[in-house]
Amino acid sequence: MIKKLFVLFVAALLCAQASWAHSALKSSMPADGEVVGRADTVTLTFAADVRLIRLRLVSNNLDVPLPVDRTAPAAMTFTAPLPVLADGAFEIEWTAMAADGHVVTGSFDFAVAAHGGMSGHMAGPFKLNSWNVLSTLVKALLYATCLTAAGGAFFLLIFTGQLTPVQRRRAAAFTRAMATLALYLTFARVAVAAASMGGNAASLWDWTLIRLVLEGSEGPAAVVRALGLLAVAAFAPSPRWTAVAAAPGAVLAAGSFALTGHTVSLGPGNWPQFVVALHLVAAAYWVGALVPLLQLTASPDRPRLAAILKRFGNVALVMVGALIAAGLFLIWAMLDLPDGLIGSTYGRLLLIKLGLVAGLLALAALNKLRFTPRIEAGDQAATVSLRRSIRAEIALAALILLITAMFTTLTGPPSLH
Repeated sequence: MIKKLFVLFVAALLCAQASWAHSALKSSMPADGEVVGRADTVTLTFAADVRLIRLRLVSNNLDVPLPVDRTAPAAMTFTAPLPVLADGAFEIEWTAMAADGHVVTGSFDFAVAAHGGMSGHMAGPFKLNSWNVLSTLVKALLYATCLTAAGGAFFLLIFTGQLTPVQRRRAAAFTRAMATLALYLTFARVAVAAASMGGNAASLWDWTLIRLVLEGSEGPAAVVRALGLLAVAAFAPSPRWTAVAAAPGAVLAAGSFALTGHTVSLGPGNWPQFVVALHLVAAAYWVGALVPLLQLTASPDRPRLAAILKRFGNVALVMVGALIAAGLFLIWAMLDLPDGLIGSTYGRLLLIKLGLVAGLLALAALNKLRFTPRIEAGDQAATVSLRRSIRAEIALAALILLITAMFTTLTGPPSLH
């Protein structure tokens, strides 16, 4: 199973590398691969408004920062002066922040040949770098911890009456730990976004760049997420009547991702963001219950386990319905079907995610229709099989969140290009 998941991850990474940025560079002067007799300025035109953060001219003998006004309003076109260039090949590296809050990077190449004699096409515009990888991993971990914390709060609220005091304390401690870790990762995501703009580790604490990140859609999302996680950490481990206060916090924590990202650029109104929030809350219920359920399989009290599994499955039917309905709406809104699903990096990554979700649904159906009735009948072997199935669900869920982080960070839907 682990080997298959690794192969799927590598395949996803390779297909994502082909098209890294989602606020695409529409054109440039000089154009990518163009050979010119002289270049005094460089002009970048994007497919949508962005804030240009960083611009560099690179060659074998040069690594020169070009002037950029980071305080300027978002625009589609930017022009910067170039130093006097001798004949040779050059690369322009750029970093920008899209309207949806994502930090996007890219590059293009051109050559200067004042007397002719140079031809050919240089490397493509988008490159994988360490900040892209780190940003994706931090986001995947943030997804995992935040949704697990929110789902843990839902689990405690719904199943407290069926848990023993020891089981409840264990689930509450795990939920609080996940909420605390997600809170730290929220701060880390802002810092990594700033470092992606600056292109170096020193930018992790560059307040100018951090402020730029917070002024975008990531700022409100981080604030809402932090408030929700604080509520989860404070109230989820409490007695049931105060644990109710953790539920709104869990909704805020899970739904906060809808305040930033590609849906910010979609219309009409806030419907796409509402649908994303619904999708995330439904996912949190499922993801957040996996570890508590796995812990419960160690208990010899099979009637109690069967009752919890039965109730969890009944609620999950509603949540899975919401998850699927919201997902189908987002696919329709973000992709130019059918070409966008198979003809874009975003679509191909989404297909991988859908395949993994199908596997997750199959395991959930197996748990509900086969293992739960057998556990209810007192079959000890079914408990062992259920434990293995839940572990496989956790592995699939982790990979789904990683794939989601990839296509929400490294690329974007064709409808927004």
